[in-house]
Amino acid sequence: MKLHYFGGFLVLLVLCLPLIVALAHNSDETIDEKDIFKCENVNYHIERKLGGGAYGVVSLVKKNNDLFVLKTTDKKSYETELWAYELLKNSPYVAPIVQPCQSQNAFVTEYSKSESLYDRLKLIQSNTALMDRDEQIRLLSKAILAFEDMYRAKIVHNDIKDRNVLWDGKDFNLIDFGLAESWDNGKWNDVAMHYPCNEYGGNKDWIALGVMMYQVHAWNSIDAKKRSQLAIKRAYLLPYTVNFEIRKHENLCSNGQLDEIQKPSYMDQDFFDVLKLLLQKKQSLRPGYNDESIEKLKRMPLFKNYLY
Repeated sequence: MKLHYFGGFLVLLVLCLPLIVALAHNSDETIDEKDIFKCENVNYHIERKLGGGAYGVVSLVKKNNDLFVLKTTDKKSYETELWAYELLKNSPYVAPIVQPCQSQNAFVTEYSKSESLYDRLKLIQSNTALMDRDEQIRLLSKAILAFEDMYRAKIVHNDIKDRNVLWDGKDFNLIDFGLAESWDNGKWNDVAMHYPCNEYGGNKDWIALGVMMYQVHAWNSIDAKKRSQLAIKRAYLLPYTVNFEIRKHENLCSNGQLDEIQKPSYMDQDFFDVLKLLLQKKQSLRPGYNDESIEKLKRMPLFKNYLY
């Protein structure tokens, strides 16, 4: 009798199995529908939001078990980013666009597991992941090569900061070209508030690089107690604080203090010479002004065994 009932149960299960599977499938579709982003007839499942701001939202998405990054933005920024990514498509320091989504002002790029430099600074602040001198030079070396690619493409990024640099100790990537513009247009977009002033010209990205690296070097050099008391500042406020033995810059545009930076006690001369050159206020003396200025930077003693 028991076998008879059990056999009947198995028959019923087999008959109902297609219905159960269909219901489960439809249920998944209903649950996940709001998490699906359709880009030109291709579905991407939104895993989670990575970040966002005035110029768009960045999400981690998946297609066929592969991870990608989706950025949705406004029409102007979308067109600007597509333009910049196209010019830099051969650069190993810019993640290529996998698929543009024109109707949604969005695009999909390759996913990098590297954390942002901002995230790394937070770890440095908590004394859990300091960056030694060798890693700092490797980071700066890769950044210079990335900036050289932008120089060749005649692109001004206009928003160089720790949040827009991805770094895992080996691989370097620049992201977020929504404010980028051409070196040739004669007009400079100063929406990015950490860029001090208009007179810095088309190679002003290099100043932002100098400021960013000044912070990285300083945070890895001072003691943990001082570091824990500091907030991560926007680049336009840096170099900062008396503790660093750096002059505080109140008005970078008018008083020329960028040319008067004193070497902090914790910084060696080779590192200081590079940062001082990057922070040079006079455009014609700063890297990125011409081919020779970039080669001069790459041949400085700090980069021996790194760039030459």
